[in-house]
Amino acid sequence: MLPGVQGEILSSLSDGQWHSARDIARIAGLSPSTASKYLKDYLSLGLVHWKALRPRWPLYKLAHSSLESRVRSHSDRPLRDLLRERLNSAAGGRYYFRGVFAKHVYGLLDWYASISLFEVEVPKSLFSDASEELLDLADYASTLPRSVGWSYVNKALKQGPVVLLGNDYDPKKASAQRDLRVIKLEYLLAEEFERDHLGFRELFERAKALGVDEEKLRKLLPVPATES
Repeated sequence: MLPGVQGEILSSLSDGQWHSARDIARIAGLSPSTASKYLKDYLSLGLVHWKALRPRWPLYKLAHSSLESRVRSHSDRPLRDLLRERLNSAAGGRYYFRGVFAKHVYGLLDWYASISLFEVEVPKSLFSDASEELLDLADYASTLPRSVGWSYVNKALKQGPVVLLGNDYDPKKASAQRDLRVIKLEYLLAEEFERDHLGFRELFERAKALGVDEEKLRKLLPVPATES
């Protein structure tokens, strides 16, 4: 057993059961914030599993007894298909991809050779079910709550593919492309504008060829698209 804080946390998870960060902190004699920090780190390294009792109430369980990083398995089927199966089981059609993978689906990132980050939105009411369904993919990808923070996401990406699960699903934003459910192009571009103005300009020019609804997009941006 490791000494210090890490050993205390791992010891609190040694029963193989699901525990909240607050319970782990109490058992280990730590503050909730300290326990949460270490648990996020272990989650990004694939050392613990995660699921949601409620959107803001994650539960954790030890993934395996070793402290070595997990080696992700390979599937003959694309991860996106496995992921879609699990999402359909948990949420029916009430989900969509956003971010990098959505850009790839639209052809806005046609140079992207290997997609390893999948950002998914489901309704709050289905967040717990979706997080539990995605446990079946633990051998192929890390599943993290979208609230975990990008420093942990980047660390997890070094271990293999990552699924970021959020609970901001909005049916008016849902679209179908290439038999996949993704966020509508206008909303995707609006998100990009808020995140990266320079990146938005390039995507916007490429999106014109896809027939983006510029009038709708202008309503979503703080300035008209043509002035951005």
